[in-house]
Amino acid sequence: MPESSSNNEEAEIEIIAPSAIEALQRADVDVSISTAKKYRRDVASAIKTVRELALRNPRIAERCNYAVPRAGKKIIGPSVHFARIVAYAWGNLRCGSRVIGCDRENAHMQGVCHDLETNVAITTEMDWPVQAPKTDTEERWKDQMNLAKRGGAAVAFRNAIFDALPMILFEDIAEEAKLVAVGEGKTFEERRANCIAEFLKLGVSQQQIYKFLERGGLESITTDDLIYLHGILTSIRDNTMTVAQAFPPEAQTVKAQVPKAKKEEPPPVPPEKGTELAKKMKEEVAAGVSPIVTPSPPKGGTKPPELETKPPEKETPPAAKESSEPFPEPKPAAPKKKPAAPPTVASKPADPSTAIRERLAEAKVSEEELVAWLNDIGTVPDGTTSLSQVNQKWLKMVLDDWDGIIEQVRAFLDKMPA
Repeated sequence: MPESSSNNEEAEIEIIAPSAIEALQRADVDVSISTAKKYRRDVASAIKTVRELALRNPRIAERCNYAVPRAGKKIIGPSVHFARIVAYAWGNLRCGSRVIGCDRENAHMQGVCHDLETNVAITTEMDWPVQAPKTDTEERWKDQMNLAKRGGAAVAFRNAIFDALPMILFEDIAEEAKLVAVGEGKTFEERRANCIAEFLKLGVSQQQIYKFLERGGLESITTDDLIYLHGILTSIRDNTMTVAQAFPPEAQTVKAQVPKAKKEEPPPVPPEKGTELAKKMKEEVAAGVSPIVTPSPPKGGTKPPELETKPPEKETPPAAKESSEPFPEPKPAAPKKKPAAPPTVASKPADPSTAIRERLAEAKVSEEELVAWLNDIGTVPDGTTSLSQVNQKWLKMVLDDWDGIIEQVRAFLDKMPA
């Protein structure tokens, strides 16, 4: 049989020459591995460097741990910053993170860490959720997706380093960093105050912090609570958590209770009583009746408004007194009439301001508020503050329809700004 038809014919293996880019990448890795083999790391020196850098000052130590609330628990662990310190001190590493894909739900991330000295390479993949924007626009979605990419890339980088390196060598340093963050160089009270001040800059109140920690007040905050708060700050600064996620606002529940309180106490609808009297008073003012009255007692009977409008007519008759002298004789009769009508009961109805004041006290309305309503409908001039300055006619009309007028006054007061 011909060779082409043989079933046992061996397939030819085609060897494809690497491209220029692949050749450069391989050469780069080979040179890195050769350098790592030549200059080997000192583990003790690496641990010492990590300790010196992580515990250099409280500010650095604060960012060596992160914290997130998850399912009612407090999760605390070494942060991205601590992973970078470890990678720097450990040396002979090729590490990084990249975005595999991203949509409006998750950013798909990949973290890589290659120990060139031991030739151990670790690759981790993870999804980082994209937070929905407040405004549903394309630009805002792009911003939220970029934030998710940055946050997810940092976490993927951290996970790859801690998976590739012996993290057990550095766990005690991370624990020591927690204590340095809350007490090194400063008292606990100062550290606590500084931590709360950082949250205040982010718009988080002390009451929100107390509720978040489930503490009753400032003095109840412990060292563990402060470590947890520093981890939350680090997570917020690294864009792996938002302030709203750590401290969810409760404004919605409060707003839902406000309308209920208003419904329980609905304002009474002002009745139509007193409106006709107010219109009548306005019409009389427009007709020319003067709203001003001199604060003098009503000696001349029951017509005080006429004393206001006709004082000039009473001042002109003196010429008639000179021509007709019989007028002095009736003068002694006037004192006789005065004792004839001395009852104080007759003078009280002539001055209704006293009765109005008594009713105002019962209605819990002040004299100034009643005068302000009279000024609003135009029956008294601006600057009037007392019932003694109001025309007696208006006061009697107020008494005639007292219930309606009081309701009008209350409706007027409800419309006034507080």
